[in-house]
Amino acid sequence: MIVAYITINLYIVFSDIRFRVIDNYSIILLLITNLVISGEWMLFSEMIKSIFICSIFGSLLFSMRFWAGGDSKLIIALAPLFPFYLLDEILYLIILFGGILSLIYWIKYRLIFIEKKDRGVPYGVAILAGSNIYLYGILSGLIIV
Repeated sequence: MIVAYITINLYIVFSDIRFRVIDNYSIILLLITNLVISGEWMLFSEMIKSIFICSIFGSLLFSMRFWAGGDSKLIIALAPLFPFYLLDEILYLIILFGGILSLIYWIKYRLIFIEKKDRGVPYGVAILAGSNIYLYGILSGLIIV
């Protein structure tokens, strides 16, 4: 399952950087994979709470046009991996990586490649970076759940 999780993550990162699209099939595969992975160690009620909170957060950012629909679905698909009481820390990391990525793209299109069209920030990369670094912290014992 871990190999499937990593493969889907790499596909989403490539697709988001290259085409600025996160397709629904990869989101569904990621959600199923995450439900199977987290079903081994987390209660179903915890997964539902996490999905509900991420649905509200993702829908809010989508309605305010901070990110696209694929990004909202991505954060919902990642929600089963984390207990709901840790979501504030994960969302903080995602926002931090989003800020760093935004700064990199701002420098790229405003200072270096001025004549190129700015296609926006691939925020799916920031979502996966923040959540996977936090997940690594949990699995390695650096963060106690």
